[in-house]
Amino acid sequence: MALRLPALSLMGGLRHVLVATMLCTSAATPYAQSSSAQPVLKVLVLKDSPSMSYRDDKGALVGFNVDLAHGLCEQMKARCEIEETLLSTVIDQVAQGYADFSTAALAPTDERLKKVRFTEAVSNSVSYWFSRRSLAESKKFRVAAVAGSAQQQWAERTGRDLEWALLPVKTNADVSQAMLEGRADAGVFPFASTLSLVHEGKLGRAGFSVLEPLGGLTPGRNTAIAVDPSQPKLLESLNQALRALKSSGRLEELNSKHFPMRML
Repeated sequence: MALRLPALSLMGGLRHVLVATMLCTSAATPYAQSSSAQPVLKVLVLKDSPSMSYRDDKGALVGFNVDLAHGLCEQMKARCEIEETLLSTVIDQVAQGYADFSTAALAPTDERLKKVRFTEAVSNSVSYWFSRRSLAESKKFRVAAVAGSAQQQWAERTGRDLEWALLPVKTNADVSQAMLEGRADAGVFPFASTLSLVHEGKLGRAGFSVLEPLGGLTPGRNTAIAVDPSQPKLLESLNQALRALKSSGRLEELNSKHFPMRML
């Protein structure tokens, strides 16, 4: 069934116009402006994606992608309004102008490139097989992955010969929950979620002790920021802001804050 998203509202259209009119020619901070007003950029992150974007014990939205969004907006002298969404809807929401960009760790697949623009690479796109058995022993397994993800697409390709029963779910937290509840024999996770799950320990205590790296499921395409295709100046600004975060060491600081190993 095709997803029906609300058409870009009048206020959303005015917001885009406001952002565009506030652009200046400064190479370092293209969104800087002389007035006291700040452009507001709507940014999407994924719901329940531990280490990347999730709610802490106090209900605050935290994670690498949340901090990344704020860092980019700070560089562009804009204000971020961050909203949670699902992987199954994020690309269409950005493509239709519901949001300006998304810092969710998305690989620029051919299908996604038809709908949105992507910035330069942010991080590596390594995924993991998490199970009680190795891939070689996974005949007729029930395998969970987030619907619409590179992990699900890999599972569809790999599982044909192994006769897997695929279980598409909404979030990476749902993948681990399906495993804990006995609805899935294995899960396929992106790198950051794998680290969080290992640290959390629930899957390990339940006997899920096999971790196999799968490499880049989209070879040569590391994760990047999805951008509204109608805003080429925003894409340019985001690339400049991203370079500034890299050159200043800020991106490395965020990596160290949220992950025990380098993922950039």
